[in-house]
Amino acid sequence: MLLSGREDEHGGSMAKAQRAWRTERDPRRAYALLSNKQQRTTLEGRVLHTLCSVRATAYQEAVDRLPPASRQLYVHAYQSWLWNRVVSRRLAVHGLRLRSGDLVLATGDEPEPEPAAAEDDAPPAVDDEAPTPAPALPGGPPDVRALTEAELAQHTIHELVLPLPGWAVRYPDNETADWYRELLEADGVDLSREHCDSLRQYSLAGAYRRVLARPDVGRWRIARYADPAVDLVASDVDALMGRTPPADDPSGPYRALLLQFTLPASCYATMALREITGMES
Repeated sequence: MLLSGREDEHGGSMAKAQRAWRTERDPRRAYALLSNKQQRTTLEGRVLHTLCSVRATAYQEAVDRLPPASRQLYVHAYQSWLWNRVVSRRLAVHGLRLRSGDLVLATGDEPEPEPAAAEDDAPPAVDDEAPTPAPALPGGPPDVRALTEAELAQHTIHELVLPLPGWAVRYPDNETADWYRELLEADGVDLSREHCDSLRQYSLAGAYRRVLARPDVGRWRIARYADPAVDLVASDVDALMGRTPPADDPSGPYRALLLQFTLPASCYATMALREITGMES
């Protein structure tokens, strides 16, 4: 993930180094394509330096040498990537219909955002004979339950949650759980409690996110303007300084849609706008 870059990036030494890594998997070649400053100051440079100095496949050691905050950032990014893949498949295969075994929050409350794991976080000891459903843990994921066929008509797709992978979450009681396993096995990732206990710096309990979110739409309007470089809305700084909000130009040749809305935690305005406009972000 860190060295993959984007295939549509063509310019710059970083893009060239990432492209070389994707195609050749040669850390020395990729490292040489970075500028001297990038070799010293970027996360990509630090990872490639470790792969060059230790061995070309010393992936865990390379990530271990990153700053803790950066390490956790990539672990959470991988969690979100897995979640996005599963959600996309879930909606492509089954659409907006609930299915037996789907998960909902037991209390009906909003799921809490997952806190970043500390360096010494580790799963608690467990009894091998204990039942496996995921209970609510202090400071951990909330309690969830799987829907039965008889309950489907009593719930909506807006209540459906899917887990961000971790050692403390419960997976759906249907084929969706197999999709998680397929992705994790393809990457050689083991999220069992025993394995997470041996890698404390990467241990994450997991969390739950709603598959669909309803924005709290405050208001919207169409504005006309003549100059593409002029601000169309007042910023927080403008409000603090008492500046007059930008005025519409009724004769302007351009139109803009101005939206004001609030989203729940772990939701992004760029994704909401993509759904509204039908355009890629």
